[in-house]
Amino acid sequence: MRSFFIFIVGLLLLSEVGFGREKTRLMEGYDPRVPMRIAVFPATLDRAIKRTDPLVVSSLLATEMLRLYEVQELERVAQSLQNAKLDLDQAFSIKGLPVLRDSAKVDAIVNLDIYRWQPGAPGLLGKSGNIGVMVTLYNPYTGNVFWSLNRSCKVKKNHSFFECVTELFRLLIDDVETDLKKEAKRLQILEKTAQEKAGKMELMEEKRLKKMEEKNNQGHL
Repeated sequence: MRSFFIFIVGLLLLSEVGFGREKTRLMEGYDPRVPMRIAVFPATLDRAIKRTDPLVVSSLLATEMLRLYEVQELERVAQSLQNAKLDLDQAFSIKGLPVLRDSAKVDAIVNLDIYRWQPGAPGLLGKSGNIGVMVTLYNPYTGNVFWSLNRSCKVKKNHSFFECVTELFRLLIDDVETDLKKEAKRLQILEKTAQEKAGKMELMEEKRLKKMEEKNNQGHL
C-alpha cells in the first residue's frame, strides 16, 4: 500500500521539480494549527545509494521535523507493531493500521523519497552533482495528503551524501515551516473576517426585528 502511495504521489509531483525554492503544496482544508503526532518511516533511496541505511537518513529528517510536530520514535512504532506480531512493513495493512493509530499513537506519516543522487565530481575540472527529494506528510488511514514538497538541488563538488542531506533537510523544513506559518495566518484572518461578518449580520437582524416590533407596537396604538 505504501509503495503504491509513493508511486501515485510521485507521478503527480515529478512534473513540477525544479531548482531552488518551491512552495509547499498544501491539501485544501488542512489546518497547520492542529497538532499532530507523526512518524518518519524509512526512506526510499535511489539505486546509487542503495547501500545507505534508510533508517539513518529518515532519522536526520525526523530531527528537523521536531520543529513542526510531535515525532514518535520509529523504534517505538516498530515495538507496538511487534507486540501485535507485525513488522514495520505491515504497518499499513488491515491489521497494522489500528495498531499504528491506537498503540503507536500516530496521526500522520512522513514519507521520504530520495529519487535521485548524483554526487559532485571533485577537482578543478569537477562538476556539481544533483539530488532529488520528495517529502510528503499524509494520513495513512484515509490516504489524504496534508502537504508535500519536491525539491531538486545541485550538490557541491566536495559534499558527501550525508553532508548534503543534513543541510538540505534543514533548508526544506525551514521552507515548510515558513509556508505553514503563512497558511496558519491566512486561516486566522479568514476566521476573523467570518466572525466579523457574522457579527454584522447578527446586528442587522437584531435591528430588523426591532423595527418590526416597533411597527407592530404602533399598529396596536
